Amino acid sequence: MSFLSELKRRNVLRVGAAYIVTAWLIVQVVETLFPIYGLSEAAARTVVNILAIGLFPVLVLSWVFEWTPEGLKRDAEVADDAPSSPGATKRLDRIILIVLALALGYFAFDKFVLDPARDVAIAESARQEGRSEAIIESYGETSIAVLAFADMSPDKDQEYLSDGIAEEILHLLAKIPELRVISRSSAFFYKGKNTPIPEIARQLHVAHVLEGSVRKAGNRIRITAQLIEARSDTHIWSQTWDRTLDDIFAIQDELAAAMVEQLQVTLLGDAPAAKRIDPEAYMLYLQGHYFFDLVDAAKAVELLEQAIAIEPDYVDALLDLAGAYYQLSDTVATSADMPKDDAWHRSEAAWQRAKALEPEHPAVLVYDAWKSWEAGDAPGAARQFERALELHPRHIRALRIAANFSLLLGLTDSAVRLNRMSVSLDPLCFMCNYRLARALAQAGQFREAIDVMERFQALMPGGGGQITTGLARMELGDFEGAMKDFESRLEGPDKDGWYGPLMLRAFQGEDVSAELNAVAGQVPEQRSFYFMLAEVYAVSGEIDQAFRWLEKGEQITLPMYRPLTSRYFKNLHDDPRWMGFLERAGIAPWQLAEIDFDPQLPD
Repeated sequence: MSFLSELKRRNVLRVGAAYIVTAWLIVQVVETLFPIYGLSEAAARTVVNILAIGLFPVLVLSWVFEWTPEGLKRDAEVADDAPSSPGATKRLDRIILIVLALALGYFAFDKFVLDPARDVAIAESARQEGRSEAIIESYGETSIAVLAFADMSPDKDQEYLSDGIAEEILHLLAKIPELRVISRSSAFFYKGKNTPIPEIARQLHVAHVLEGSVRKAGNRIRITAQLIEARSDTHIWSQTWDRTLDDIFAIQDELAAAMVEQLQVTLLGDAPAAKRIDPEAYMLYLQGHYFFDLVDAAKAVELLEQAIAIEPDYVDALLDLAGAYYQLSDTVATSADMPKDDAWHRSEAAWQRAKALEPEHPAVLVYDAWKSWEAGDAPGAARQFERALELHPRHIRALRIAANFSLLLGLTDSAVRLNRMSVSLDPLCFMCNYRLARALAQAGQFREAIDVMERFQALMPGGGGQITTGLARMELGDFEGAMKDFESRLEGPDKDGWYGPLMLRAFQGEDVSAELNAVAGQVPEQRSFYFMLAEVYAVSGEIDQAFRWLEKGEQITLPMYRPLTSRYFKNLHDDPRWMGFLERAGIAPWQLAEIDFDPQLPD
């Protein structure tokens, strides 16, 4: 008997075919399911290797053993003329056919169901990767993220110092127009995490990363810094300074100059230099700034007041002090030693002092612009915002507030452009992504609005955004997806969980009058709730009710959370009362014609 005939007699070929087809099907399923459960490619390769190795023992077992009418026996124990199990061959054929049918079904499912979704994901990934590369290429190699420096002090009690020094270096480098510097909130996002440098660079769209450490002992300080080329994850420069605290500003200057040299940035003048501040005042400021970031306003005020007592003209300390006092004035219960009115007046005094010392500081310019807008001088506010962005085109706060100003005016293209700039400078900034998503939705770019808001939700789980994504899905016709977003909001008349479901039903033409009237009788006296009620009434076609709630909202002197430029007020536009609302808000057509707001941003 030939070897091939023996293989057929022992069903080795059938067993091998059944095994290979089954293994192929398992591999396809693994490739689909493993990424969903967060399993790596290494895990998938392990499964493939096991299946490949398993083929040989399966073939050996099929050669050694044979199905007989009495069951499974070693082939050597079966007489040559003994009959084989009549069902063995048919059973193997049936297994092969079943597995082939399953494989064909999976192939069809993969082709017509999974493939389209996978193509969309690949296209989005390619788009994001291309955008990342374009951002990096536009600046060449002159882009950098300054990570939070590590606190290497013996007692690990100098975090304020290590954070503060890294932030000061970041601010120095940000003054170089030719250098793209990622903002603090994104760069410090990785603090305490073990994220690889190439991954950080990929997420922040930068070519270089600066990391370092600070060690303080008594009056001496050791700062170590190293510059890393992100693509190759190689250190291209490092240096250690071991000086007294009196030399801290010289260290910052030397570090900034070294970055300029290493990144080969062409400057019109010298590298930016740090302001010289009394070292004790500087240490107090860094501590106060640290507690201000932690929203411990009382502690921040205590430390910042000490810093200003030493350096009365310390503008950054005055600005933080103004913010800390404002936080105290905005708390529910301020201590008897600091009444709310007193805290507010101290905040204003610190702000005015900073303005007198440095009138073109970006925070001062933006604050004055917003005050002009609140006072009804939109043209003046526009000029001030443009001036702030002309002098400080990469200042995140200026970009964000100017974008909000644009949105309230209905200048959605400008709002999107300004918010895109802030996200490019601060990719992991929660509010930058949130505001970009809101602007995109207002501009009618619903698909991208959903993508950006989902990025915000990944950065800040539980931070909200479901109304924006729900409305965007609603506009795209995905009513089921919109309802899922809306239902995830908190319920109750004192929350806004009612808004989405009622808006969705009204948008689809349902009568929601009864439910809407019930909610209207219970909502808190807040302008944001009144505007939301007005929107749903407007979409429902109940014009008088919509105007009633807009009028109630006008009577509350709080920030206008939902602008009159909302797309859901379009049913009100032909009513004679509508123009009066626009005029009182400063955005009637003839008022907008007087506002020339076209901020020029760097490429």
